[in-house]
Amino acid sequence: MAKVVSISQSQLRTISLDSVGLKAMDHLWDLLTNGNAFLLGLLAWILYRVGLAVARDRPEIQSWASRTGIGVLGWFVLTHLVLHRRPDAADLLTLAIRGLVAAGMTYAIALLILPYIFGVVAVWNSFVRRIQTTVASYNLHRERLKAALKEELEQMARQREWIRTAPERDEAQRLAQEKSDSDQRQKQMASKRREDARFACHVFYDRHRSELHEKFSSKKLRNYFERYLADTLAAEEVETRAEQLKEMLLNIVEANRGPKPRFSNVGEIHDHFKQQQQSVLSSDFSKDVKDTLISDLAREEIRAIRELRKL
Repeated sequence: MAKVVSISQSQLRTISLDSVGLKAMDHLWDLLTNGNAFLLGLLAWILYRVGLAVARDRPEIQSWASRTGIGVLGWFVLTHLVLHRRPDAADLLTLAIRGLVAAGMTYAIALLILPYIFGVVAVWNSFVRRIQTTVASYNLHRERLKAALKEELEQMARQREWIRTAPERDEAQRLAQEKSDSDQRQKQMASKRREDARFACHVFYDRHRSELHEKFSSKKLRNYFERYLADTLAAEEVETRAEQLKEMLLNIVEANRGPKPRFSNVGEIHDHFKQQQQSVLSSDFSKDVKDTLISDLAREEIRAIRELRKL
């Protein structure tokens, strides 16, 4: 039973196109192998001149045309040797002439066709480069947008964090300011205490200058201030040393005065020092000096009362 083979229309079209292509190749081969060599050479020369005029100043086209011509020459020779396995000298001469004609025609035709092919390739490459440039620009623009968005989000986060921590920051700033003010006040108070201690010593010295200048000069007093009552020491230490210095000066004064006045009761002591206090108050000293002298007299009165009670 005979089999029925179904062929589609597209397959028929493909077969017909292949047949047309094979027929064209057969005609071209027949023309190259059996045609008039002179006419073919003339045609190749004409095409060469026209192609050379078209491809002038285009060395890359001439180079590709030469490669194409050499390739066709090799193909023509190999094909003829395959078809004629034992060619004689005449066949080889004919083969050489017709091969050169075929190569020349191919070279000339390539000179005519390659500029258009190169133009199409150049347009395609330009189109591809334009697409690549567009894609690269788009990617770059997208990355910049992403970076800008990220920076904006980070800025917003920093701003929210700044607002959130504002109370803590204000509190810390307030505490720091209070501490700074407190430290400044303490420094000022300490400086004033040191200055007052030195001032009390200086007033005491001025009060008894006539009794002290021989055994304890004013230069020596200044050296004491610089070495033992300096601002580098704590206020408490300066005050303690100032009392010791005044005690030492008082001892010198009392030694120069001779024997101390003797008191029989507390009333005499009180009247004696009250008289001295009235003398200080009626003097021309400033208020700070008067206060210091009154304080010294009060301490001397207390010391005198203690000594009386020891008797």
